[in-house]
Amino acid sequence: MKKTDTSAINRLNALAANLTQNFNTRTILLTSNSAADAAAFAKKHRLISEIFYADGVPLKSMVRANPGIILLKNGTIVNKWHFHTVPDYDHLAKEYF
Repeated sequence: MKKTDTSAINRLNALAANLTQNFNTRTILLTSNSAADAAAFAKKHRLISEIFYADGVPLKSMVRANPGIILLKNGTIVNKWHFHTVPDYDHLAKEYF
């Protein structure tokens, strides 16, 4: 989490808040950091996401960006994005919700 782009986290948190409010989505922050570090990071950035933990190796295989986004529906990957290319709210709402 020390190497995470914090401005991207703040933008993604705002996007997650809008999607959660309007489409009842669930957002999860998946990290290999310790629970204490993750909780401090979530508090500092006022994240709305739940925090889950994974080993770093499979996490790096799943998503290659920090932060990276994976959109799942019923356990199936719908799409993945690097934080630079995440679509805006309107595009996500129209295309995926």
